[in-house]
Amino acid sequence: MGWDQLAAELWTKIAGDCDKDGVRALCSPEMPQHIRDSARPVQFRDLKFRAYNIWDDLDLSNVDSNQYPSSLIEMQERSRQRFTELPLSPMVRHVRHWQYIGHLPPEQPMNPDVDSEPESVQENMKKTFLRTYADAMWPLFRASLPRYVGLTELELTNVVINDATVTSVNTLGNLRTLKIINCIVPRLTVFLRPFDHLTEYIQQEEHTTFRVELMMAVCSTLTSLTIGAGKYHWRELYSALEQCQVLQELVIEFFEVEEVAFERPPPEAHLAITACPRLNDYTGPAYYAADIITGRPVHTIRLIQLPDGAEEDPECIEWIREHFTKGTVPVLVFDGSRWPAYACAEEAFPTIFHEFPDLSSLRIVIEAFVLTDEVNLRDEDERERYKRWHYLNILHILSGPLPYEIPPTLETLELVTDVNYNEHPTHNFDEVVAALRNSANFANLQTLVVGTNDCFQTWTRLEPGVWNVVQEGDGFDFDGEGREYYSDSEDTSDDQGNITEEEEASIDT
Repeated sequence: MGWDQLAAELWTKIAGDCDKDGVRALCSPEMPQHIRDSARPVQFRDLKFRAYNIWDDLDLSNVDSNQYPSSLIEMQERSRQRFTELPLSPMVRHVRHWQYIGHLPPEQPMNPDVDSEPESVQENMKKTFLRTYADAMWPLFRASLPRYVGLTELELTNVVINDATVTSVNTLGNLRTLKIINCIVPRLTVFLRPFDHLTEYIQQEEHTTFRVELMMAVCSTLTSLTIGAGKYHWRELYSALEQCQVLQELVIEFFEVEEVAFERPPPEAHLAITACPRLNDYTGPAYYAADIITGRPVHTIRLIQLPDGAEEDPECIEWIREHFTKGTVPVLVFDGSRWPAYACAEEAFPTIFHEFPDLSSLRIVIEAFVLTDEVNLRDEDERERYKRWHYLNILHILSGPLPYEIPPTLETLELVTDVNYNEHPTHNFDEVVAALRNSANFANLQTLVVGTNDCFQTWTRLEPGVWNVVQEGDGFDFDGEGREYYSDSEDTSDDQGNITEEEEASIDT
């Protein structure tokens, strides 16, 4: 039997395993009709619209300004046909995922008297055309939504979620995932209805608002919830969580730039113990962690930021215990961001490894001690701090004898820095990482990630003593950026103890 005689169902499966170019090839006129018919449903399975794509199609450099509107009208017409003709075609029943990215006008500056950088005529025209284009397309798409009867995932970004939008969304009975990202939700917008199959919901609003009423009716079926909230939204947040009886994963995108050390919601903020009885994965700020983790089977904790100064406070150890150790099951995964190096070595690591004896994965972003203009390496205490709290020395400390035990369950360790670091006077990257990989402290380690957030190595154990490494990012020497280090025996100052101009220049190179 020839390849072109395969059953239609098999060609549909083949198309489902192809990338976009492969599917497009199967739908080309050169293919037999039955192959095209089998592949076309796959071609329409995932649809995307991005209003910003208009900028790629508009060439404003060599065109007379009178031609701009005609170019825009042509693009609007193509999109209009897409939004009005596709919903009427047989292919509409095959659409499963729609991603619509519109355009919201930028916020006006808080202080109108502050001078801003003037924009070119072309930039102003591009923004005007984008706004016109987006404003014309959004009502068409919104009105067509009820025809996508097989839609299981809908993502709306940069649009206004008004009554008409919610009314259209409420007709989609097969939705499993609904994402509302960077959208404006007016205060009196009607509510979403309950959906029998909806398990994943995202609501991240523009302007740091949280209209919890919009989502209350969908909470009962959710297993995954992502919301944007601030400190002042605890009432809305807790009222929603108390409706989530099958929720397993919670992500809170925090509006606050900084958290105050050890701050929690006020005493009157009470999350009922019956809320989220199945929650096992928490990603969010420390601010809400204690209330949400306590009394629930949370085994995965990812902190998006740490309270300002908490890691430097003598109560840091008790803070870790209070916020993260009162769940009903052992913590298996812990992810913390931006811990100063000295706090990691002396407080965070000993406490985390002691309090989480079943830990299987640990990720810490280390805020390493780096050289700045304020650091004087001729000062003995300053030199010692630099040597001891350098990123490479933190790795070195972990590879040697420790006054505490690393959980034997630990299989994944990710220790990266948030910034590029400088050279260490004695350690180099390869030697330190090799010692860490082969340390008896981490006998069962399977994956090690080291470097910086932007340039790092991932080491994977293939068999005892044999590792494979993959590097992502480039442009950074893992031994650190070069900067002269002054030892105890060096004296590069003049007779008055000052650095000469030539020597000062050598420090910054």
